[in-house]
This record gives sequence, structure tokens and C-alpha cells, in this order.
Amino acid sequence: MSYLALSILCSTFILILFKLLDKRGLNTFSAIIINYFVASVLGFFLGYSEMHVFFENPGRWMLFALIIGVSFVIMFYIIAITTQKLGITVSSVSGRMSVIIPIVFSILYENEVVGMIKVSGIVFALLALFLMVFRESDQPVDRKLLFLPFIMFFGMGTIDSLIKYSQAEFLESVHLTSFMTLLFGISAISSFLFHLIRPKRSRTFSKKTVLFGLVLGLVNFGSLYFFVLALSHSGVDSSIIFGINNLGIVTLSILVALLVFQEKLSKLNWVGVLLSLITIIILSISG
Repeated sequence: MSYLALSILCSTFILILFKLLDKRGLNTFSAIIINYFVASVLGFFLGYSEMHVFFENPGRWMLFALIIGVSFVIMFYIIAITTQKLGITVSSVSGRMSVIIPIVFSILYENEVVGMIKVSGIVFALLALFLMVFRESDQPVDRKLLFLPFIMFFGMGTIDSLIKYSQAEFLESVHLTSFMTLLFGISAISSFLFHLIRPKRSRTFSKKTVLFGLVLGLVNFGSLYFFVLALSHSGVDSSIIFGINNLGIVTLSILVALLVFQEKLSKLNWVGVLLSLITIIILSISG
């Protein structure tokens, strides 16, 4: 379970870094660019002996790697904005609740039997998400921002489903480390291209931004790398690993948000948090 604990810590630390970037007034997108270059370089050095698969087995998997890699950049930026504008708690819960999308995908893709537990979990997840993003009148929030958690929910869920599909269809001929390296490499290139078309005033790279980008790249790679190791070596069913991972990130993120950043939650928000934790447990059992 040590791999899983490290993955949970890395995933939570990503949200903390996004919050700190905002508090220090640093350029978030610049940090994201550096992050992906660091993650891709790290992946290359960890799996450089496998890089020949890029050239020996080109095929549909490269198209999926391209789609997922570009999607990583878009979603990572949305995660950053959601964390900065609506808080770590909302961002964490929205992201973790997206696990229901790959669950539904698995049901359709693998023709699984749909039980009442899974159906209940999906319904509770949607309700929990609504309660988490709800803001009372004395908590002024730009209503346009309330779409961000839902974009996170569907975006991250779709990416997870694409990754699962790629693993099932292509990873027998492509090593996982190589696939991860290519994903992060594509993300690095696409994020840099996005950077070039942004206004010049937004293209800033300070020393602090570079430092945050370096750390962000390490924990971003680690969150995925350690999670894959947990799935491979924990000896526990994957559904349980997914559940514990999501539950751990939500719980730890809420603690950090309350203790470190003094984020405030309404009673309905607390109900949403509690319901989200119950939902994650239900979905774990349903696996």
C-alpha cells in the first residue's frame, strides 16, 4: 500500500501547488508547460530502454496518445483554475467523482452486469457534486465559474476512460512507461504551442514559476506512476485500489483546505463532502 499512499500524496500536492501559485500571483500556465517537460524527461530516463517501441509499433495507439496528451493540458489548466477560484475541496471532489464515468464506460465496454449498488453510486455522485458546488447568497461566486467543476467531472472521466481503452487495446505491444512518456511529451509540446498563441503579457517565466513547474512535474508524474505500481503490486482488486485512492485524495485535500488555507464550507457543502465519501465507498464495493 506504500505505492498507493505515495500516489495520494502526489495527487493532493498538485492541488496545493495550484493554490500556492495563485496566492503568489505566479503564471499558472507557464508552470504547467514546465511541468509537462519535466514529466516527459523523467519518464524518458525511467524507460529509455523501451523507447524503440515508438518506432517499431506505430499504429492507432499513437493517435490515442495524441488525443490524451492534448487533453491533459486542457484539463490540467481547468483543474488549476477550479482550485484557485472555487477551492481545493470543490476541485478535489469534482475530480474524484469523475470515477463514475470510467465505471459506466467499463460496464458498456465489457458488457458488465449493472447492479443496484452501481446505479445508486452514480446517482449519489451527481447529487454530491451539486451539493459541493452550491453557494448560498452570502457566498458571492461568479456563476460562470460553477461550470468548472462539471467540466472537470466530465473531462477527467473521459480521459480516464480513454486511458483504460488504450490500456486494454494497445498496451500489450507498448510498454506502460513508454506510453506515459509519450503522453507527457505530447502534453509538453501542445502546452508550449498553446503558450505561443497566448497574449505576450501572459508569456511570463519567473524563477519562482520555473521552480513550481519543476516540482509540479515531479508530483504529476509520481501521481500516475505510483498509482500504476499500486495496481500492479498491491495484491488488492483494482476496484478497491481506485476507491481507496479517490477516498484518500478527497479526505486529505479537505484537511489541507481547512487547516492550511482556511477554506469555509456551508452545511450543504459538508453534506456533499460526506455524500461523496460514502459514494466512493459504494463504488468501491460495487467493483
